[in-house]
Amino acid sequence: MFKKIFKKIRANSDKQELIKSLQNRDWNIRKEAVRSFESSGKTEDPSILKLLIVALADDDYEVHKAAEKTLEKIAPTWPTTDAASLAVPDLIQALKYDGSGYTAFGAVYALRKIKDKRSLEPLIVALSFANHGLRDKIIAALTELTGTYIGENPAQWQKWLEDSKGTARLGPKEIIIHTNDPLFEGRPISYWISVLSSEGYAGTNAASMLMEAGESAIPQLIGNLKNPDAEVRKMIPLILGKIGPAAIDAVRALTQSCNDSYPMVAIGARYALIMITGAVDEHLRVLCKYLESRDVVSRRSAAHAIEMIGNKGLPAARKLFEMRQKETDPAAHQAASNALQRIGWNPAIGGMPDIDFY
Repeated sequence: MFKKIFKKIRANSDKQELIKSLQNRDWNIRKEAVRSFESSGKTEDPSILKLLIVALADDDYEVHKAAEKTLEKIAPTWPTTDAASLAVPDLIQALKYDGSGYTAFGAVYALRKIKDKRSLEPLIVALSFANHGLRDKIIAALTELTGTYIGENPAQWQKWLEDSKGTARLGPKEIIIHTNDPLFEGRPISYWISVLSSEGYAGTNAASMLMEAGESAIPQLIGNLKNPDAEVRKMIPLILGKIGPAAIDAVRALTQSCNDSYPMVAIGARYALIMITGAVDEHLRVLCKYLESRDVVSRRSAAHAIEMIGNKGLPAARKLFEMRQKETDPAAHQAASNALQRIGWNPAIGGMPDIDFY
């Protein structure tokens, strides 16, 4: 039965038939209706394209993804089209849906793309009743639309909106920049740095975001090499090292961090300098000395740093092997084994490495 319906949808470019199909209770039919836009021949008609944009707020995630992919194919600039402007009232209405489906998530996704001033207040209102996952999406949309990060409090966003109405240039499809703090994934760089010391996913995700932000995050990363929180400081060199040669401006600050009182910061700085400048010998020698430290955290951190260097760390093979042979701490012992394997010497073969540069 479905095959006949799908065939009819694909063959029929009639607007009313598409509307009817998009409102069908069966998500398979709605999904096929969305896909039929590719061959409908009427995608330049704003009223037709609007239907596809509104489908981004479908209750079913599969329909949303189909709409997203179809828009990319037939109208890659859809957020700036007249159809997008026509779709805004329907998307705002979808924000009010608080069921268990994907409707509100899809609406926030679309409104974030469109960047229309009419969505500001509805997004702030939705923030007051949204669950945790949706709230993060709304904050990202508001931050991207306004260029300002205020946080999770709807009252503070409402006050910002009231204060801005008289002076801010709030126009359709216009981003208003109120800060010099670069944004990445809807949050200021300073926000991602502030949660680096958080445990679990939050801290790990923040580090990943800063690595992806790359060059735009470098100035603030450099400044935070002197952050009073050692848990933040120890992460900064690792991120700069992952960014690599593009972080050349950080060399002076990282050189100073080599003398940080917290060994994990000093070790991370040596790793970063190798990855940024390519000066292996000087810094790898110091990392090898840390492998002999009485402090187990220092030994483990140094082994991990050499592991991240990869085959450039091969001259440290003998020192790593000796550490592995003597090590009583299980985590540090494993760190040495991982480093040996990563730099190109397989600990499974046994025996002392022939390479001994240090």
